[in-house]
Amino acid sequence: MSLWFNTGKYTRNDNALFIRNNFPHNQPLLHVADLFLQASGYYNEILQLLDNLKTTDTVPGQKITEILILIAKKEQEISILMKSVQ
Repeated sequence: MSLWFNTGKYTRNDNALFIRNNFPHNQPLLHVADLFLQASGYYNEILQLLDNLKTTDTVPGQKITEILILIAKKEQEISILMKSVQ
């Protein structure tokens, strides 16, 4: 399960770096990069919660669900902004 969240963390971070390196003066795309970094941070939060399972029995399902909703909102914002810069 953590593989999927690791993938989300790294791909969103890589997307942000790509945008920053290749479009440093495009403000709408730089905003998209910021959103990608926020999403990457949320994936990292989930990974930390899952890592805590090594020392506890309870799965923080509600917290993970809340973070997934935040990720979905960021992804939706990214999608809307990307459509506007085409």
